[in-house]
Amino acid sequence: MRRAQKYLFILLAIAGVWLGARAADAPASQEATFPVADLKPGMKGEWRTSIQGTTVQSFPLEVLGVMENFSGPKRSIIICQALDPAQMQNGPVAGMSGSPVYIEGKLVGAYAYGFSYSKDQAIIGVTPIADMMEVLSQPNTPNLPGRLGPRVRPLSANKDKTDDQSETKSTAALSSLPGDSADWHVTLGADRLGGRDVVSLMKPLPTPLMVSGISARTLAAFKDTFAHRGVELMAVPGGSTSNGGPPASTLQPGSPMAAVMLSGDFSISGVGTLTWRQGDRVIAFGHPMFDYGAVDIPLATADVVTVVRAYDGSFKLANVGPVVGTISQDRLTGIAGTIGPKPAMTNFRAQVTDADGAKHTFQGDLWQNRELSPAIGAMGLLESLNTTEQTTQEQTYYIDTSIDIDGFPPLKLSQVASGPDGANDAADGFMQQYDQLMNNDFEAPHVRAINFDVKLRDSWLMSSLETVRVDSGPARAGEKLSVTFTLSNYRNTSTEQKLEIPIPASAAGENLTLFIGDASAAETLDRGASRKDFTSLADVVNYLRQGRSHGAIYIKLLRSQTGLRVEGDSLPGLPPSVEALYLSPKNVSPGNITAQSTLWETSIPVPGEFTGRFTMPVKVQP
Repeated sequence: MRRAQKYLFILLAIAGVWLGARAADAPASQEATFPVADLKPGMKGEWRTSIQGTTVQSFPLEVLGVMENFSGPKRSIIICQALDPAQMQNGPVAGMSGSPVYIEGKLVGAYAYGFSYSKDQAIIGVTPIADMMEVLSQPNTPNLPGRLGPRVRPLSANKDKTDDQSETKSTAALSSLPGDSADWHVTLGADRLGGRDVVSLMKPLPTPLMVSGISARTLAAFKDTFAHRGVELMAVPGGSTSNGGPPASTLQPGSPMAAVMLSGDFSISGVGTLTWRQGDRVIAFGHPMFDYGAVDIPLATADVVTVVRAYDGSFKLANVGPVVGTISQDRLTGIAGTIGPKPAMTNFRAQVTDADGAKHTFQGDLWQNRELSPAIGAMGLLESLNTTEQTTQEQTYYIDTSIDIDGFPPLKLSQVASGPDGANDAADGFMQQYDQLMNNDFEAPHVRAINFDVKLRDSWLMSSLETVRVDSGPARAGEKLSVTFTLSNYRNTSTEQKLEIPIPASAAGENLTLFIGDASAAETLDRGASRKDFTSLADVVNYLRQGRSHGAIYIKLLRSQTGLRVEGDSLPGLPPSVEALYLSPKNVSPGNITAQSTLWETSIPVPGEFTGRFTMPVKVQP
């Protein structure tokens, strides 16, 4: 009998633990909620939010009605009118998103929508709490590899020369060089609509990324880059709180909270309002932030300084506190997350040494996201360069970049940029490289750290190819071809470079091609028009590791010969049977057919940045 009682006690204990675990996992709120079906026009209630500090205040409102099929099929919106005179004057306020709305003391939803240009009234849209609760049941899947979408728009449009303009006067265009390959992103709704605006009077309260520590000059350079991704940037003073910020324990319905993209010397975050909390689980906003689905965004507390009234959109001016958890869902009806575990971030550090030897160091932590992290990291780099331009406007940048990726030795990149748009070009170059890493087709890399070591020269050091001259007469098999090429430097000064090119004995009677070009032209020639030969993240990292620098001139002797690029390696001289296999429309093997193979290659370093490209036929005599 005692043994039976003992087993019964154990079973009851196990059942209790199981039921407790199920209760902890259940999305149902302990807070009483008000059903949408029971709402009647004229009902009075309140909404709660913070307009200064972290203190939550209540403001009266009246229910006007319920609109069906608002944000999607069977997605209702509750239409209310704010009754507080000050809030009527504010209009929709960026940062109010998620402010909980109560009817008869019960939670009915979150203040999430508003009319941008309403007159003498404050009509607000409330997302029902039942729709927001659905976000909690969504799977926390990891980031997916990149999907096909629109081409990336370059950061700056300074390289607007045509191919013919970028050639030297003594050569024809490089018709054999394929065009640059595309970098791809998730397709946005605005892109599918051809860039046309959809007319909508009631819109989500804006959740702009509040940016501090970054100049208007840098923000202007990235305006189109972020707008293309559906993100609005707002330059504001402040950033992190000076006293460490509010602790996680202060978070309650109506409290300000922040989604952090970059923290440290530069700060980028989106501020909104917490709607619901049960234990360590939270729901907020009442509309999507980016609509990315499953995410890992750092969740932080915030401290409101004031509400700024503006004709084109009022907003909460807030400082961001410490990261206290993770936003794991970004869905149609709101965002959700957990207070406690923090997502892994990328340590960002830039050390800039100016021409006088003075060192300037900037650092912070960067959100790991395939869509926005490349642009945010590039913006941090550009601001680091712009901030230290104190001696002269004419600067040349020598940038050594180290990227620490889990499972790989540090990825080392080297770049040189100069001229009026040198800083923008350097940032744009990094953004394209980091974008290719983060948006690979295979797996999401975990990047532990990005370190920039930048050295400045107080002058523009630029050169381009002006003329090419053959000094040794006809090319002969087994001998050397002597070539002199002239570089046109900044302020129209010229320098000459002499080079001897070995002609293979096996090339007698062939028509070869001499190529002289910059890093971009050489890489395009190597890889061809596509990147179909990548089969893993390791291939992408290896390709980036082999990147060339614009601080050198690249010279190649080429043979017209069908080849193949597989897993980053060149296989020249394909047998006809293999060539036919890879050119077949039925081929599904990764690989990239190339039309030329390199017989010989060298590079010549230059003091600054070199641009230009040139090809010349070389008839080899026996």
